[in-house]
Amino acid sequence: MATILCPNCNSVLHSKQIHTVAAGSIEVDVCESCGGVFFDAGEINRISEAAAEKLGQVQHVPLRTKKGSGNCPRCGASLSRYWGESVPNDVYILRCPECRGTFLPSKELMKFKRAQEAKIDYFRTWKIPLHSLSAVLIPLALFVVLTGVGFITVSQVQKTKQLETRAHEVLRAPLLIRGTDGQSATIFFTTTEPAKSKLIFYYQKPFGKTELAVSETPQTSHQIELEGLTAGSTYQYQIELITAEDTLISSEYTFVL
Repeated sequence: MATILCPNCNSVLHSKQIHTVAAGSIEVDVCESCGGVFFDAGEINRISEAAAEKLGQVQHVPLRTKKGSGNCPRCGASLSRYWGESVPNDVYILRCPECRGTFLPSKELMKFKRAQEAKIDYFRTWKIPLHSLSAVLIPLALFVVLTGVGFITVSQVQKTKQLETRAHEVLRAPLLIRGTDGQSATIFFTTTEPAKSKLIFYYQKPFGKTELAVSETPQTSHQIELEGLTAGSTYQYQIELITAEDTLISSEYTFVL
């Protein structure tokens, strides 16, 4: 088997066998120098929190190596940070746009798996149906096919990724305050630069979609009150921002009134 190098510190990655959530086992590539872990496409979704903890216990022997290339150890493509609904903003995951492998620096795997388990427990405890698997899993596919239109071009994919990154940079996580009447909620959020804003709101996804103006003039502080809601119901929304340079769409947020 060809030697593959850690994209973080350039040390040799070593194959480790771990058990999956369902059945059987898989081999993942672990850096015994910096503690990073590389997963082939889809593998990160198959391991349990316990398996992640075991990987985190691998003995690390820090070596004086040069800085890693930042490239995928499997195919050589440039890795980029993955932003997604299933990944908390403080968890750092790198994704390969070609082979769809994922690399997590030391301790990031455990943080991701703990957050994933906590989110699944939340949906299970409150008996809330998952609106999509991407809410808790890292999607296998990176590219989208538009039926009847053809493939999105590479430049379009790159532009989409750039806009997703920009959205995370500009938008600060929204704060939701439920009304005392049980039928309303107020959403507050801030932006790092002046922007017009709009709420794309679903009263009962995929139905009841409506677009509500939040800030009709560019500003950094935004607020909107939602009325006519139903206690105990689940709602989804996205935030659209129009800055001086781009139109940005946030990840989807969910709340239960």
